Amino acid sequence: MEGNRTNMPKIRLAKKTEFEALTLIWLNATLAAHSFVEREHWEAGLPDMENKWLPMSENYIIEIGEPPRIGGFLSLVDNYLAAIFIDPRVQNEGWGSELLTKAKQLRDSLTLKVYQKNGPALSFYLKHGFVIDHEEVDSSTGEKEYVMKWCR
Repeated sequence: MEGNRTNMPKIRLAKKTEFEALTLIWLNATLAAHSFVEREHWEAGLPDMENKWLPMSENYIIEIGEPPRIGGFLSLVDNYLAAIFIDPRVQNEGWGSELLTKAKQLRDSLTLKVYQKNGPALSFYLKHGFVIDHEEVDSSTGEKEYVMKWCR
């Protein structure tokens, strides 16, 4: 197991110098979770993720292992959970739950969007108290997604 659970993870604000690493985690996790969208679509979004979306967000990373390394991150824009991504090499070890707990500590309510075809993510959010508010279609992919909400 790469994520050593004997050392408690540290969640902290991300530094701008870490945005390139976060972008690579985003790409790898996105490709693993969204095989129903063409790879080229996600690769084309790399520059915007690093230079537009991350800079406009409040980003938190989770440091795991010894020596500490970035295991994943979350991005908030006001009460919108714009991103929560875990490095695929350490998924299913509880790091996403740790990050989501942090987001819930920081906000009284959260909204997010999740592709309907991303069953594991949908189940994850439902397990953590989010409810489906309504359905939309993502204009950039044409895929159906749920808008989900959580309130303290």
